[in-house]
Amino acid sequence: MHGSKPTKTLVRTAVATVAAAALVTGLVQTATAQAPAAPAGVPTDITTVSTGYSIPWGMHWLPDNSSALVTERNTFKVFKVTPTGQRTEVGTVPESQTTGGEGGLMGVAVDPNWASNHFVYFMHTSSEGNRIARMTYDGTRLSGYTALLKGIAKNRYHNGGRLAFGPDGYLYATTGDAQNPSLAQDRNSLNGKILRMTTTGAPAPGNPFGNHVFSLGHRNPQGIAFDPQGRLWEEELGENARDELNLVKSGANYGWPICEGTCSQAGMTNPKATWTTAEASPSGIAVVDSAVYMASLRGERLWRIPVNAGNENVGTPQAHYVGTYGRLRGVTKVPGANALWLSTTNVDSNGGEPAGSDKIFRVTIGWTGARLVRRPRGPPVPYHPVVGGPLRRALSYARRAPPDGRCPARNSPSAPDSRPPRHRCTDGEKANTESGSVHAHGEYGELSRRLPRRSGRCPRPLSIPPILPRFVR
Repeated sequence: MHGSKPTKTLVRTAVATVAAAALVTGLVQTATAQAPAAPAGVPTDITTVSTGYSIPWGMHWLPDNSSALVTERNTFKVFKVTPTGQRTEVGTVPESQTTGGEGGLMGVAVDPNWASNHFVYFMHTSSEGNRIARMTYDGTRLSGYTALLKGIAKNRYHNGGRLAFGPDGYLYATTGDAQNPSLAQDRNSLNGKILRMTTTGAPAPGNPFGNHVFSLGHRNPQGIAFDPQGRLWEEELGENARDELNLVKSGANYGWPICEGTCSQAGMTNPKATWTTAEASPSGIAVVDSAVYMASLRGERLWRIPVNAGNENVGTPQAHYVGTYGRLRGVTKVPGANALWLSTTNVDSNGGEPAGSDKIFRVTIGWTGARLVRRPRGPPVPYHPVVGGPLRRALSYARRAPPDGRCPARNSPSAPDSRPPRHRCTDGEKANTESGSVHAHGEYGELSRRLPRRSGRCPRPLSIPPILPRFVR
């Protein structure tokens, strides 16, 4: 015992007692069973929300977050889906037809002022081409039908089809080149473009060419999403070489058919990231927690691409769920949560699954490891008939956290048992003369400990071994 500190020894002894008791009673199997914490902004969990679909294409939440509208491409049906996954058919979109390929009922967007006007918008294929139409949805049924924009050429493939409202209140739409590449470079054509319009179908004020066109040079864009900075991200399917993620700006030319992927052609805007068509063939995208999430059809994976708020650079893309759920079509942010809804499209001709096989998943995004925080007060330490006593004794030797409210310890993949440096009093800092409490919480449960009054001592970091939170559920 010469040269050692009694407090540290007591903590180690108490922790060993708790761990041994837990192992004997079967509460835990080994101390290494605790899963490492996931980095912020990474998919950490996926669960099935809703089933029974056949090629769900568009998904859009109502402004009150009570439910989302989901479209089916080939049946022209629209479903109301609650956050728990209960689905109800609310109607069909009139004058819709398929193309034997990628056309049909595609994107859906809900008016930001839906609470007062009950307007919803659809992009669909009709007899003369692709259209953008408006209907009324009262929360129970669809009614009415008004075609807002016609004249978008259709074909078996390359119909685009995604809709989204921008932070400026205008409706944005993606259109494919209808298998006629020259249309993408024609400023007077509605095809191979990102369109921007009012809710009546008129060109939005400030469009770069005085018509509906916002950007040009697109092959088959099927996903658009705005980040918290108001920037518009878009993905599109390439031909044989490269799929793209673009940061779209007014009047910019994204190259097709002159360029596929990155090129040095003057006047063309290069993509921010590219993939081979085998590892992507993307459709829907969404922005959550400083990253673009991109659903891939042929690639059968969900790509995560970090984006920077302060500049236009993107980080290294990472793939998730490779080959696990088949072809992935739609992805949308769950309001009020760091989570996504992700849909499959395995019933299409490439997937070959029977009708009703497609699903919607909920993907949780973020960090789930345990952390420690200081609070003014907290409940007493929960008691367990076997380990309650040792647990209380172990916590009674824990040192107090600094008074600034910062988290004194945080697990990370690189340092799964990291400990904070010892806190030392500064000239402007008072020694602790008040009692308080500490509170620990994480994926394994919660525990708290009322701290005794310590007069004339500097607050020191609290170090609770990571194994302790496992015992309290």
